[in-house]
Amino acid sequence: MAPLPQLLSLAPAQGPVSGGTAFTLTGVNLGQVVRVCFGTAEASAVSVDAAGKTLMGRTPPGSGPGAVTVTASFPDGFIAALFTQFTYSS
Repeated sequence: MAPLPQLLSLAPAQGPVSGGTAFTLTGVNLGQVVRVCFGTAEASAVSVDAAGKTLMGRTPPGSGPGAVTVTASFPDGFIAALFTQFTYSS
């Protein structure tokens, strides 16, 4: 049985509320990711490296300034959440 996916870090940790910030998420067993969300909004242009350790994409627009939880969803319904949050700034 493969280990559960886990999100470990996010760079950068903040960006404009307008969205479009290029981000990199690192973790383990990320190869089957189907969606990355910042709060309830889905990130765009998400790709994963061949090793399943790095996700890259662009942040969606935020609903306003403040911190949101970053999650990654997988085909089996599992959702991995990042311990630290992403902060939208005005």
